Amino acid sequence: MGGDSPEPAPGPAGELECAVNGGSGAEALSWRVGGMFGILVCSIIGFALPYLLRKQHRTVLFFFRTFAAGVVLAVAIVHIFPGAQEALSNPCLGFAEEFPWASIFVLYAALISFVVECYLKKVLLKTLQSNNAKNHAPAEGECVECGLNTEEDEKALVVSGYRATSYTLEAGIVFHSIFIGIALGTTQDIEEIQSLVIALMFHQGFEGISLGTTLIPCQFSKLKTVIMGLLFALTTPLGVVIGLAIYSSYNPASKAALATEGAFNAISAGILIYNGLVDLVVPAFDETDESTPKAAVPYFLGFVSLFLGAFSMCLLALWA
Repeated sequence: MGGDSPEPAPGPAGELECAVNGGSGAEALSWRVGGMFGILVCSIIGFALPYLLRKQHRTVLFFFRTFAAGVVLAVAIVHIFPGAQEALSNPCLGFAEEFPWASIFVLYAALISFVVECYLKKVLLKTLQSNNAKNHAPAEGECVECGLNTEEDEKALVVSGYRATSYTLEAGIVFHSIFIGIALGTTQDIEEIQSLVIALMFHQGFEGISLGTTLIPCQFSKLKTVIMGLLFALTTPLGVVIGLAIYSSYNPASKAALATEGAFNAISAGILIYNGLVDLVVPAFDETDESTPKAAVPYFLGFVSLFLGAFSMCLLALWA
């Protein structure tokens, strides 16, 4: 799903032919344009679904959280990373084909995500505490500068963590989505376009569920929630528009295209692997979290939901 890199064809005298000839056709164009709107609708539905069901029993939201965690991990490992690895080891790049460039990008993207989240949490916590201080007069004997002194501050600490997670998760999804849009916009084979459109509709719908579920506990304003949802939903269609605009001159086997797509997809994979494991899987099963079911059966079913989320994206890998 990361936009598979084209295999370089042998040219004259055994040289690599690092170019791909474009094609055209009204049917292909109609599938791309129709697919663009279909993907937009599925993205919005996926993002909105957790919000529509958030007032159901907390166990329902727990299952959404675990399913979303499985989706995010599978997207990163099954869909994005292989494409990044293929692009960055493509002979057309002309350097160190055997060196694990994609793995290194993934590693450092995950580590940098951790650093960014740590600082984001500090900044967001200070902002939330500052807002709370304006509305909270210190009680007698309360040390204002001693740390978390009020229930509001404790909640601010938790919310700041959720918000930092939501920002890094959205960044990883957006980086990836723009390139899968470009891949759809520049794909030449009509059968491949049809497969991509159908697979991407499910793909973006499931990613929308993941993002929507992550944003629910962030306590963002309605406007900010809508903006973040639209940013996610519009990114892939924007990629399709870019792909259509550069279709006639775009060469997916060029050095610039391979390096850019490979690097950004690897970075996306690293961010999403970090988010999936650290921010989604572990907190979802943390029994100290009030939203985690304490009963044995729903807790176990959370693992089933986690595996189903991963399986859904593995299944889509059959088509794209």
